[in-house]
Amino acid sequence: LPVIALYGANASGKSNVLHGLSYLRWFVLQSFSRDDQAASNRKPFLLDDESVQKPSRFELDFVREGVRHHFGFEVDDNRVLSEWLYQYPKKTRQLLYERKEMSFKFGRSLAGSNKQVQAVTRANSLFISAAAASGHTELTKVRDYFRDKLLFQFSTSAVSGETTAVELEKDEILRREVVKYLALADTGIADLQVKRELLPENARTEISEFLTVLKKMIGPPPPGTTFPSGEYNITLTLGHTSADNRVRFLDFSGESLGTKYLLKLLPSMLRALKSGSVLVLDEITTSLHTLLARQLVALFHDKRL
Repeated sequence: LPVIALYGANASGKSNVLHGLSYLRWFVLQSFSRDDQAASNRKPFLLDDESVQKPSRFELDFVREGVRHHFGFEVDDNRVLSEWLYQYPKKTRQLLYERKEMSFKFGRSLAGSNKQVQAVTRANSLFISAAAASGHTELTKVRDYFRDKLLFQFSTSAVSGETTAVELEKDEILRREVVKYLALADTGIADLQVKRELLPENARTEISEFLTVLKKMIGPPPPGTTFPSGEYNITLTLGHTSADNRVRFLDFSGESLGTKYLLKLLPSMLRALKSGSVLVLDEITTSLHTLLARQLVALFHDKRL
C-alpha cells in the first residue's frame, strides 16, 4: 500500500507507535557512536510497575533491494539483551546473525569482518551500528536503509526556519520543487531564498562554550534531532507576489503556522516520492487544511511521481 493511516481515540497510543519506530531507527544509527556509558534512552510504559522492569522489544519487517528482511532487538535501560537479522531471498528464512547479550552467531550468508566487529561491539550498542561504523560492507547497506528510507516529521509546534533553510540550502532542484508545490497550495509564495552568514568570532566562541555545557548537562539529543553548529546564521525568506506584481521577500517568522508546517513537510515528502522512502507523519491535519492534507496524501497514490 502506498499510504496507511492509524486511527484511534485520544491518548490511545497512536503517536507512541510512530515514536517507537523512530527510536528503532535512532538506535540503529547512533547506539555505537555514543558515549561508552550511555543509557539506552528507551521509554518503557510507566503506569505499570512490572512493565518498567521489563525490556523493550523492537521488530521491523522491510524490503531492501527486493528481498524481505526482519530485524529486531531487545534492550533494557543500560544494555542490549538480544539482536537479530534475517533475510528471505527465496521465501525461506536465512540467518544473517543472532545475538544474546555478548554471545553472537553468524549465518553462512553473512560475509565480512564479523568477528572483528564483534570484538568492538559494546554491551550498550547494537552490532549493526558497530558494523556500519567499522565499514562492514553488507551490514552497512542494511544500516543505510534505516538512514535513507525511513523519514519522520512529527512536531508542528516548533517549526524552525533555520532547520528548513539548512535542508533546502544545498539542493537547488529541491528548492524549485518546494516553491512549485507551495504555489499549487495557494500560499501566495512565488519564490524563496536561503542566506548563510558567518557569525562574528566572539559570538561563535560563546555559542560553542554554551553548547558544550548543554551537551554535558542533557546528554545526547533525542531521537531525530541534532545540536546546532553555532557557527552560522541561516535565514529563510519567502517571496510573495504583491499587488503591483512584484515579488517581495518576507521573513519566515511572519508566515502562518500552516505555511510553516507545509514548508517543513514538503522537502521530506518530495524526497520520499523520489527515492521510494517511507515517510512517517503524526497528525497531518493539525496544522494543514483538510483538503490540502488530502492533496498531499494523494501524491503518494500518483504513479507518475
